Amino acid sequence: MRPTDQEALELFAELREMSFAHKSERGIPGCDLRAHKAWEVLAERGYEGLAKVWRYSLPEADGKPGKNIRAPIEPVFPIGPDDYDETGQPKYTGDPEPNPFNIHADLLVTTTSGRKLVFDTYFYDAPPDLEQWLEDFEPFEPGTELGYKITEPDYVYFHETDQPLPPSGTFRRLWRNTMDSISVNFELKLMQSNPIEHPLSARWVFESAPAPKVEQDAEPP
Repeated sequence: MRPTDQEALELFAELREMSFAHKSERGIPGCDLRAHKAWEVLAERGYEGLAKVWRYSLPEADGKPGKNIRAPIEPVFPIGPDDYDETGQPKYTGDPEPNPFNIHADLLVTTTSGRKLVFDTYFYDAPPDLEQWLEDFEPFEPGTELGYKITEPDYVYFHETDQPLPPSGTFRRLWRNTMDSISVNFELKLMQSNPIEHPLSARWVFESAPAPKVEQDAEPP
């Protein structure tokens, strides 16, 4: 089964209340882990039409992985001893410009209406459609390009997506998914939750909302 648009909004809101939804730390953005956990939750409930969507930096001229994605909002990270240098000054001063990164991943949910919604529980308060999500995660360097691709939801990490999965329904596929689930849950358990104070909104939600009813002034007798 696939969710309706309204059911997708309710599922997203439910996922955002779960313990994994805002897990992210400096050096470990956690998007791939959050996406995989969200997939497991919905797949266990019998939902279909699920995939992973990956926004990624193209390789540099020397073939090395690029780092060119601009986050629409600077991620929130906790302050700890490692955030200060030997003189006691903070290493990170809250630069208004987001730091570039190389990969961003989320669960992609197709509803009964055919709408493709990105379940990004960290950066959004409702699931944006795929078009908005791709626009929001733009290149850090103007005039350059980013790549994106949609894969089966079973993949956890981007570097695995060029490798074929074991056939669906086989023991090897089940074993792989079981081991991945154990690893993802363990990593998420070790990470802290650092929610964004003012997450982004989903445009389509406002565009599809009915216009407010305007009351007419009563005509004089």
